[in-house]
Amino acid sequence: MIREKEAMVSSDLEDLRIRREKALAGVDRMWQRKYDFLERTPEFVASLKRILAVHFSQVVTPLQGKKVFLDMDAFDLDHSTIETNDKSAEGGYIRSGIAYRIPEQARNVRFFVYWNDPARVDVDLHASGKNREGRIICVGWNRNFRDSGIAHSGDITHSDAAEYIDIDLSADISTVSANINLFSGKRAFRDIAECYVGLMAVRELGEDVKLYNRKNCFFSHELLSGMSSMHYGYIDVQNRYVKFIGSDYCGGYYERFLKDDAERLFSVNEYLRIVFQAQQVTLTEKREEADVVLTMGKNTLPHGLSLLEENFFMDCR
Repeated sequence: MIREKEAMVSSDLEDLRIRREKALAGVDRMWQRKYDFLERTPEFVASLKRILAVHFSQVVTPLQGKKVFLDMDAFDLDHSTIETNDKSAEGGYIRSGIAYRIPEQARNVRFFVYWNDPARVDVDLHASGKNREGRIICVGWNRNFRDSGIAHSGDITHSDAAEYIDIDLSADISTVSANINLFSGKRAFRDIAECYVGLMAVRELGEDVKLYNRKNCFFSHELLSGMSSMHYGYIDVQNRYVKFIGSDYCGGYYERFLKDDAERLFSVNEYLRIVFQAQQVTLTEKREEADVVLTMGKNTLPHGLSLLEENFFMDCR
């Protein structure tokens, strides 16, 4: 009976995929990601949830019947989303759709891209913001340097340097979308000797930071993809998180990634609820009582399990 139900749900999902392919027929590949909302319709997400529920009721995982402690305070699981159509080109422990919390004590944050290479390399950072009334705000090397609580560093054209956008978290801003462009010097981000993004707290907009060090960041990520232009992600100012997207930058403001479309998305929290129920997991608030400590990134514990290290979202059997 379970196998028959899974087959029916899989058929339903395949029908939705066929409809998507027909809708995208003739659309240029570089623009297809802008139309991926077709994979985020309520029908698609509902079918995916049914398949997962059936799947996890049949397979044996390290979570089955165990007491589990969630070690994920650094992540906003309600706003982290399951990306069903691909894996990030960046690899590592950063996956598209994961939302990282901004610490409560931070009042101003700096999102930056730092690079260093023996050759002269020019990396540009641009930001498109949106206030709570819906007005679009743009800052960058060829636009405003300061607007509505967002400040830009100005254009930096040499190595061992960083371009940044500072954001006043108390300002009338809803979201800020960050785009990174490798203007000259190398063919791709992975060709730069050192290149990473980070998010750190600053005391005031435009503050002079002498040393960019990952130890000073509450979020950092080395850029390793073969891309030269990237829509990195966005910062949700009102809900205080940064979400990694990591897609080719096609220009424009990425409405589809914002919380306006949240009802179409499949959150990590929803995913975990399905897995826990199907695997008969008991959640515990005490780490010492847990059989398994479930993490998002790299696992360092003998009884730990990482969702990303095990590629739970894609490969779990």
